[in-house]
Amino acid sequence: MNTKTLYLTDSYKKTCGAKIISVYSQGCLTRIFLDQTVFYPQGGGQPSDQGSIWNNNGKLEVNQVLIKNGEVVHIGKIDGVLHEGDQVNCSIDWKRRYDNMRVHSAGHVLNEAVKQIFPDLYPIEGEHGKKAYIKYQGNLQSISEKLILDKANKL
Repeated sequence: MNTKTLYLTDSYKKTCGAKIISVYSQGCLTRIFLDQTVFYPQGGGQPSDQGSIWNNNGKLEVNQVLIKNGEVVHIGKIDGVLHEGDQVNCSIDWKRRYDNMRVHSAGHVLNEAVKQIFPDLYPIEGEHGKKAYIKYQGNLQSISEKLILDKANKL
């Protein structure tokens, strides 16, 4: 299949046209694979994009995007009918994407600040979703939030 991942070359791209490679419905959820996509999949603690895939015959409200067996799958509820081979329009929820991008970038800055101040600490878990956090392993007794915040702001 090999979906062309447009989000990797232009993270500010909000829309694209695409061709449906396959459509699978199970219960109330439909899974669509495309030849190319702007939808960022869930991964690395970052939630997936949401948005819509549509043409004149149907619309998939995408509420989750995953990588399954190396392919990008768009999952959601469909209204109408979309078929393999159809040309469709794709549009992401830009506010959600931009908020996720900002939180993700802030996490990298915060982690760099912690590494510079406390080189013996290392991250063991993180999340960029509704409750963003990074958990560290190491000696946490001497950590000062103000010291980390000042360093992150300088970076």
